[in-house]
Amino acid sequence: MIHQQKCVSYFFTSLVHFLLKTYNLPLIIFPNPAHQSAVISLQSSVNSASIKLINITGQTVMEKQNQSGNQFNIDLSTQPQGIYFIEVKENEKVWRGKVVKE
Repeated sequence: MIHQQKCVSYFFTSLVHFLLKTYNLPLIIFPNPAHQSAVISLQSSVNSASIKLINITGQTVMEKQNQSGNQFNIDLSTQPQGIYFIEVKENEKVWRGKVVKE
């Protein structure tokens, strides 16, 4: 079972990287819609970035500081259903996306 999970995880990671490069997307958020958590995957790595989860009214409901890498997990389990915006900021660079919590 663990081997199968690693294969599925590798497949999705490979697919996301393929989509980011092929379509020149700044970021992908999956699964979308999400239930408990979502993954943010960036085309390139960031250093000391901030990640914000913003609700439909513009309120920041979650913020992480000093994040490095190109893939991040966002816990949505405590958030009510709805549309959320995700903002990843590194110095002057900003990437934005949208996720639906079901």
